[in-house]
Amino acid sequence: MAESAQSADRPALYAERQARFETSSGIAAQRVYTIDDLEGFDSERDLGEPGEFPYTRGIHPSMYRGRLWTIRPITGFMGGPMSNSRLKELLKIGQTGIHIVPDLPTYRGLDSDYPRARGVVGRNGVACDSLAGMEEVLAMGAEEGMRMVLSQIEAVLATTPA
Repeated sequence: MAESAQSADRPALYAERQARFETSSGIAAQRVYTIDDLEGFDSERDLGEPGEFPYTRGIHPSMYRGRLWTIRPITGFMGGPMSNSRLKELLKIGQTGIHIVPDLPTYRGLDSDYPRARGVVGRNGVACDSLAGMEEVLAMGAEEGMRMVLSQIEAVLATTPA
């Protein structure tokens, strides 16, 4: 691809950090890709419209002009009541998205009183041994427009008997 006349006039501030860029697979990456680089590309099938499958242009029809990205603080510590108190504090100051993190024993599917959980319960996340524990964490009314994410618990799935 030919260099544009404009790029030759750019100050050193815009110079590239290295001569060659490549993917983690070792494939050279061009400076700019255009429609000419996409063999067999069908924009309706492969790109779609904003807010529509395959969501390559964002999940919202107005992109992020109507709704900004949600920045979610990571929270979750000790037991349900303390985590709930922190969630309420975040909501009171206007937070619209929250990422709740369970502690390591919860990730592993262990109860807080299990001997191997000793010393790590509630240290780096909230201890939730049951549905009642999760209800304690979330004991508040749902706020309009609020988004909550609970970290995936793949370790539990891996240790659960089939």
